Amino acid sequence: MVSIATISTGIDATKDLYLLIKSIELFESSKPTIYIATDDKTKSFIDSIKYKGTIKTFTIMNDFTDKNRKMMEATSGKRFETMFHDYTAMKLDILLLYRDWE
Repeated sequence: MVSIATISTGIDATKDLYLLIKSIELFESSKPTIYIATDDKTKSFIDSIKYKGTIKTFTIMNDFTDKNRKMMEATSGKRFETMFHDYTAMKLDILLLYRDWE
């Protein structure tokens, strides 16, 4: 079974996520499960997206709430050089932490 993992915090990122989900729905005959790391503030927007497959959201990104890329690039990270590097590494974290879901 194919799965997709991604991240999304904030309305702008969620608009892009919406396009990704609808593209998957349109072009993939078998609908992959989509695992999304997000924050509490964005979760309700993601939960409102209709998808013919399964979406699983995990609110593990509250450190990034209300921060844009420019802000994150200017802030030191906890694990990597910048907060933006920490943010993008969450894609790897969701794959590693939750790889045994299905």
